[in-house]
Parts: sequence; C-alpha cells; structure tokens
Amino acid sequence: MLPLFLNMDFPDNICRSIVAQLDTNSLISLAATCRGFYWPAMQQLYRSLLLVDTRLNRVGDSDFTILSTNKFEQFTETLINNTNLVGLIQRFVVCSHSNNVEGLDFLVGLLVEYKLRNNSVPLLGLKEFKILNETTPYKFLFLNKEYVRSKKLKKGSVLLYENDEDEFTEYSNFKTSNTVVSLESYQLVNLVEFNDISSDTREICINTSNRYQDEGFVKTDRMCRIFNGLESLEILNPDATNTLFTQLKDQKVHLHSLTRLSLNMTDLKPLTAVMSCVRLENLESFELKFKQTSISHESDAANQKLLECIRGSFQNLKRLSLIHLNSNNLLKNQSLGSQLLLSDASLSYCIMENLALFNSTISYLNISMNNFAYLPPVSTDYRNMMTHFVVDETYLETRARQFSNLLRFQHLQTLVIPDYFYNWKPFIRLEETVKQRSGGISSKTLYSGCTCQKCSQTQQLLGRYSEKLNFNDNSAYSIYNFLVGLLHSRMTSFETSSGLDILKYPFLDPVEISHYGYLDLDICGFTQLILDNLQSDLCFFASHFPHLHTLCLGGIRLSIDRSDTDFRFAAIDDNWTSLVRRSTA
Repeated sequence: MLPLFLNMDFPDNICRSIVAQLDTNSLISLAATCRGFYWPAMQQLYRSLLLVDTRLNRVGDSDFTILSTNKFEQFTETLINNTNLVGLIQRFVVCSHSNNVEGLDFLVGLLVEYKLRNNSVPLLGLKEFKILNETTPYKFLFLNKEYVRSKKLKKGSVLLYENDEDEFTEYSNFKTSNTVVSLESYQLVNLVEFNDISSDTREICINTSNRYQDEGFVKTDRMCRIFNGLESLEILNPDATNTLFTQLKDQKVHLHSLTRLSLNMTDLKPLTAVMSCVRLENLESFELKFKQTSISHESDAANQKLLECIRGSFQNLKRLSLIHLNSNNLLKNQSLGSQLLLSDASLSYCIMENLALFNSTISYLNISMNNFAYLPPVSTDYRNMMTHFVVDETYLETRARQFSNLLRFQHLQTLVIPDYFYNWKPFIRLEETVKQRSGGISSKTLYSGCTCQKCSQTQQLLGRYSEKLNFNDNSAYSIYNFLVGLLHSRMTSFETSSGLDILKYPFLDPVEISHYGYLDLDICGFTQLILDNLQSDLCFFASHFPHLHTLCLGGIRLSIDRSDTDFRFAAIDDNWTSLVRRSTA
C-alpha cells in the first residue's frame, strides 16, 4: 500500500490539513518521499520563517519554520536555484541582530525582485518582514529602498567620480516611494516613512529614535485611506506615541478600522489625543506599556481622571496586555519608603486597582507590573533594612488584593504573568482565595516543597551549581534569582516587542542566551523541579479560571486540560506533565 499512497493525488484541502499538523523534519521527509505532497509541504515550510542566531536553541513548538543563521547562506542558495520558492515566503521574522546576518540584504533583494515582477498582484508573495529586538534603521523599508536604488544606479550610464558631489546627491536622493513593494505589515523608524508605505498596509509598528528626527507625514487622500484601512498599530516608544497622535488629532485623521492598538507612554496624558482618533469600542486587542519616570502628588488625581475617561469604552475587547517597563528595581527599601508607590500616583498601582475598567469577558491577558527580574532578600523586620527588602502588612495586603483583582476575568483562555516568580509569589499564597504571605516569606518556596527522589537529586545539582557560580552568602536567594532570571529570559523583550505577541514566537533556550552553556545546566530538570513544587498554584489557576487552557508563569508555559474529576497540566516547552484530582485542588 505504501507505493500506492506515495503516488496518490489528494484534494488540496486534504493536503493542507495533513501538512498543517507536521513539524519541520516531517515536512522535509514528506516532500522528499511523496510526490503528491511535495508542493503542499514546501508551501507549509516556507510560509512563515523565523531566523535565529546559532547560539540560540529553540525549545517547544512553533507556527514558524526555524532557520538558524549558520544555515542562512545555504537557504539563500536554495532560493537562487529555485526562484519559485521565493513566492512561497509570506512571513520572514529575524530574531537576531541584523549585523550578524550576512546576506540579509541579498534576501530582501530576492523578495523585492519577486514582488516587482508580480506588481499586478500586490500582495502575492511576501506580506510581512520583521526584524525583532532592533532599534537601527535597517528595517525592510530601508533595505527595500537601498536595493532598488542600487539597481537603478547600476543601470545608469553616469560614472561618478570622487569630486562629483552634485551628481552623487542627485543619484542618492531620488524619490523611491513608487518602488516600495506592497506588504500588509511594515516597521517604521520615523513618521516620514508613512509617506512611502503601500495603501495595502494593514499593520504598522513604529520605533523611532532621537537619532532620526520626525518631520511627520504629509496628509493626502492616499494617506487618509491608509489610516482608514489600518487594522493594527503598535508604537514602541513614548515620543512616537505623543508625536503621532498629536499630528493625527491636529489634522483630524481617524483610524476607523483599527482593531489592535499597542501604546508606550510615560504617563496617561496622550490618551486624550488617542481617544479623539481611535474608537476604543472597536478595539479587540489593546496594550498599554508605560515607564513612569517620576511620581508626584499631582499624578494621583490625573491618573484617576484619565482612567475614568476610558471606563466602559472597551466593550469589544478580547485581548489585553498591561506592562510596566520600570528600569530600576521596585523591590527596594527606597521604593517602599515612598508612600506614593502605594497610591494612585503610581501608574502601576492605579491600573491594578482599576482593572474593572476593562471588559471582564476578555480571553487573553498578559500582565507584568515589574520588568526588573530580581528578588532581593525579603524581611518583615525593619531592623534588617540595610540588607533586606523590608515589607509591612500594608504592602502584603496590597499585593494580595491586587492579585485578587485578576479573578474578575472569568472568561480567560490564556493568562501570561511574566513577573509571577519575583513580583507576586513571594508575597501571596494561593489557596481557596488569594492571601498575603506573612512571616514566612522565603525564596525556597519555589523549589523546596517536594521531597521525591527526582526533586531531591535536582536540589543537590543546585547546590553544586551554586558552588560553581560562587553563590556563597545568602545562596538561597542567589539560586532563586538565578533560576527566575533564566526562565524570564526565555521571553522576548517587552522593550522592543508586544506582550500581545509573547506566545506567538517560540521560547528560546535561556542557558545559551545567558551564556551559561559552560556549566552544562539541566534547565529542563530545574523547570520540572519548580513545577513539582508549584502544583497547588496551578490548581488554583485551573479552578478559578474555568476556561483557561494556556498559562504562562515567568517563562514556563503550560497547557491545561480538564475532565470531571481531574486537571491535567503539561509544560509546552519542557518534558513535564501532571494529573491532579479536582478533589485535592
């Protein structure tokens, strides 16, 4: 039957259904052995590509075909030898510093050539090209223009000599807006680039820098059509948020089709301009990232007033991300000493106290109120304030109350809490309700509860690694922070990417990212140890969020399945599963 199967021709929908379930290696094998599946398998392989540094080892599953930089030259040679494959690439994401990828501009040239040859069908082929974790101008738009410019210069008959400054200026600054290929998604490094993008644009990500001055866009009928058709807008820095929405408001431009909005602010003042341009009731996905550089008594009333303005506005919201991009550690005694941090003057405090502003029926929530992944030694005794982070009953009660506010989102299907292990767990207990952890605050709660043989062996390994890393004094907290930091580094940086997409890209091996490869660390064993000691917390989440099927705590991603009698937890990126009876939850 096998030879017959290999030569059978299946309907396209059957082929697509089969290849959609296969990993990269299986797709390659299928394409090589089954004639009828060759093209569907190649379409699946090349549709979405993620380029990573060779030092990063991917863990877990992904919607992307993973391409390592050491195979990139071989990949481009394959495209040269079979140009039909170029047209299969719809998404290409670079999770690497572009300067480390020799030949990236050559790949862009192949993609642009294909698009220009097929310009009668604007969205045939590539739809999205992203370079993650970058603040340089070398995004696709720049590379696109440079490629077209170089091709035009090569075709020209003018020879430029050393002192031909006027000629050089003429040839290096000619208008290229009509040679920017049509994509659905663009990354912009200044607002002027709005003038170049295609009218087919549906998604825009903006990350400006002081190095690239913003002159703004020119309001034209075409530009208004672009804004009117825009479905997703992501702004990665506060200056761009202020500049763009100020100009949109002044020129009375409206984003009628917008359903996804990600903003970065230092305070809530730009919300007034945002609300004049965007219909918040139409948003299905919303993200607010903020870095509050200063706190004053005046912020108290202002924060309350601005948040009240949006109450009831997010009627159709399904996905929500709230991120505090603090650049210094909030868990320090200077922070606790400032009573403003436990008042509405603090934006993170104000938001956590007012989560009822957002639609309780959201299905996705990413919430991170502390971006500094470090837990100092904690004490409730003020006599230890020189060496410990001292907390009082008010602080502990606030932690428990604010975490309880999450329970209002009873329809959650996905919950992501990146700061869980250092901003929440040390201060709360998850039992039938959320309770404050008084007196017994300890970092060992992460990995010392289970005494089975496997966990005991892993705990011994921790001791040996502690010696190698010179964790001498207060080694318990050093080990805790070591593990928490490794897990947190699995996730992409919120500074340059969206929390709405944090589960979209595969998690990466934190050992290689953190350059601890020489220790031969068993990160999988550590994760299993943590999860064995975390089962009561997992049962709390499964019990209180009845629709929850994906949970991510501090870089550990889990799936949740339910039966009438059991909860089944499985670590998506790690080899760990657990079956817990509901009666013991």
